[in-house]
Amino acid sequence: MKIIILSISLFLSTLFAQIQDNISRGEVLFQNNCASCHNIFTKNNVGPNIKSTSFKRTKQEIRAYVTKPARVSNDFGHKEESMPTLNLSSDDVYSIVEYIDSLQRHKIWMKSPVKPLVKF
Repeated sequence: MKIIILSISLFLSTLFAQIQDNISRGEVLFQNNCASCHNIFTKNNVGPNIKSTSFKRTKQEIRAYVTKPARVSNDFGHKEESMPTLNLSSDDVYSIVEYIDSLQRHKIWMKSPVKPLVKF
């Protein structure tokens, strides 16, 4: 029984460390690729403040928007220019999304987005 508990504890601590690594990596990538338009703490942004309660997007929606911004922006009915397409690997996008999600712990209390997730 002790071995099982020890194994589970070791597995969970390793998993938590990997999640933290992804979030830390995502923060660096966000600062280098996104922060010039998406400030976290102020409203003086070109793009939406990702920590505000008005930013109501799921991980899938954020991932889709970062990957194909013009298409998703169009699908959501935004007439203005979308953000530029960034040259990011899928691992980079995953880390950025994990970082953004870590800042949005309040969103469990928010309503769902007005428009459904864009299907690719």
